[in-house]
Order: sequence, then C-alpha cells, then structure tokens
Amino acid sequence: MNRKAFTITELLVIVAAVSILAAILFPVFAQSGASQRERDTLRDPRKVGEAVLMYTGDNDGVFPPGCGDGWWGPTDGNWALDIEAYVRKHTSLVVPEDPQSKATWPTWLVSEPGAVNISFVANGFIKFDGSAYGVYGLMGLNASWMDKGVTSESQVTHPHSTVMLTEAFGLNPLYGPSDFLSGVTWWDFVGTGGLIPDPTRDGSPYFVNGVEYSADNRNGGVNSVTNVREKTPFVWADGHASQERPISTNPNGADDAHNRWDASR
Repeated sequence: MNRKAFTITELLVIVAAVSILAAILFPVFAQSGASQRERDTLRDPRKVGEAVLMYTGDNDGVFPPGCGDGWWGPTDGNWALDIEAYVRKHTSLVVPEDPQSKATWPTWLVSEPGAVNISFVANGFIKFDGSAYGVYGLMGLNASWMDKGVTSESQVTHPHSTVMLTEAFGLNPLYGPSDFLSGVTWWDFVGTGGLIPDPTRDGSPYFVNGVEYSADNRNGGVNSVTNVREKTPFVWADGHASQERPISTNPNGADDAHNRWDASR
C-alpha cells in the first residue's frame, strides 16, 4: 500500500493554521482564567456585604456601627461582631493574602483574647457639617459627641456607588476604630490607618505606630498591593462587589460630590 507523506508546503500550512488557532484561543483562555480569579477574589467580600445587609434589614434599615463610645466591640457592638450570626460558616473575615501582622497594634491588645486579624474595613467616613462632626459613610464612630453616628439605608443617595466595605490589612475586630476608615488620622494609634484614598497626596509611605502601613499614602488605609492589576475588592452599599483602583473611589480629593465614601453626596 502506497502511503503519501506530507509535503513541506502542507506541513507549513498546518503549522500556520495551528498557530493562528492558538493565537485566537490563548487570549480567550487567559481572559477566562483572569475572570475566574476575579470572581474568586470577590466571593468572600460579597458574602460579607450580604451579611451586613441582612443585619441591616433586621435592624430597621440602620447599618451597624463601627464602634461606640467605649471603643470596645464586645460591649458597644461593631459591624464585624454584629454580623457574626449572619456570616455563613465558609465565609471568613480574613483573605489569604493578608499577612495578619499585629505590628501596628497597641502592645496590650496583641495578647488579648479575641483580638484576631480581620481583612475587611468599613466605610466610616467622617466630615464636619458646619456645626459638628458626623458619620457620612455607613459604619463608623457612633459616639455621643458626634452630630450623627449611624446611617440608615434611606440616607444613602447612591447605593450602587457608595462604598460599604473594602480590604485593609492589620485590622482587629475588638478595639477602637480598628474596623473602619474615617478619613482622618485622629485614631491611627489604635493600629489601623484611618485615611480614605485621596489622589492629591504626595505618594509617600503611610506610617502607623512607626510601621509602614501603606507604601502609597494616596491609597489611604486601603490595601492595594497584593490584588489584581493594583485593584482592590470593594463592596458597595447595594451589596454588589467589584475590583477598583482605590483612588478611583475619591478621584477629586476634597470634592465630596465625587467622593464615593460620602453616602449623602
């Protein structure tokens, strides 16, 4: 039986066809893999956001506080502790990338029972309304001297684009404003950077308790180092989640009209 071998020309045509097919398919596979990684990255933040909204629904539409007058979560409440009954067993408040460092914490807190690391931080944005300070984020300082300490869902003017939660490392769920970003540095000594993103800063490192908390102060206390394409997971007030560059949430600095941390804008 005669068997005809491929000619050089035919082999070249086959190689060219395979190369074209690979050039078409490889980007599709790569994009599919990247999309899957992004979905995986957003899975836990989305579930944490769902837990917050379930608590809020059972709390007459009022979001949980970030901390109270006494700064002690087990007695005053805070969002990280208040949602425990709503968090599914497979949902964690710690992301794999978090080094779970306690380097910025007050020394007395490090060995305190229950003082564990958490990786999610609430929007507790504070601003001066002309007469007093108040919480114009969602979950911040609910103190007696504040003009406004809690936020209800009805007060959120743009729920689809108002920050509820994002990632930050070196946090704890027990003491002080250690589970929300306030936009001020008044309480940085408790071990977490309080600044929200602001692109008008100089880009130098952000230090807390003598430790470099963030390599770029334009990102404030938001984690932007270990995530895909320099983006960080954000959960919004309506419960959906997305990957965003931190400074895109406050693109004009002091302009509250475009500040997505200000629920009243």
